[in-house]
Amino acid sequence: MNKQVLNTQNSSEITEPKKTAHSAVDEERFREIYDRYHLKIFNYIAKTIGNREDALDLLQELFLLFYDRLPRLDTSTGRIEAWLLRVARNMCLSFSRSRARHMTKALNNIEPAGDSNSEVDLLKKDFHKKVHYFLDHLNDQERSIFILHKMEGMKYRDLMKIFDISQRTLKRIVASVLARMKEQGILERDDLVE
Repeated sequence: MNKQVLNTQNSSEITEPKKTAHSAVDEERFREIYDRYHLKIFNYIAKTIGNREDALDLLQELFLLFYDRLPRLDTSTGRIEAWLLRVARNMCLSFSRSRARHMTKALNNIEPAGDSNSEVDLLKKDFHKKVHYFLDHLNDQERSIFILHKMEGMKYRDLMKIFDISQRTLKRIVASVLARMKEQGILERDDLVE
């Protein structure tokens, strides 16, 4: 019976961590940039998405991405700040879209309380189904804006930061969605109109 013997005397190649593409200069530059911009970027993210814990997660994700890309980036002060803010904005937008999709799915699972056979509960259930079906057929931007504004109560000024569009355009999108809901008989009153 032949047994293969491992050479443990030269195990440094096994236990030694892999070298990364980052030099000591990159490490120092990363620390300088992080120290200079992390509070500003964190405040931007937190104000944009409105949740401190999620903002910390996105900040960490942003700086991990930055660290990975550091050797290839031009780190002149103005450009790096613009890059960090642009990526933070895109992350906030993706996060908000994801949150809006989760909100739509969660709303689909809401059942009216009480006896499910009562007429009022059946009407509520029917209304919820119509709203969810309607929202599922909007484009991502319309759905996200409508849910974040009308269902989560997010202010237009915060939506302006996330979607990088004017307040006038945001109001037009919300009004358009409400008008289509009325046309399709989903809304009969102006109770969702500001």
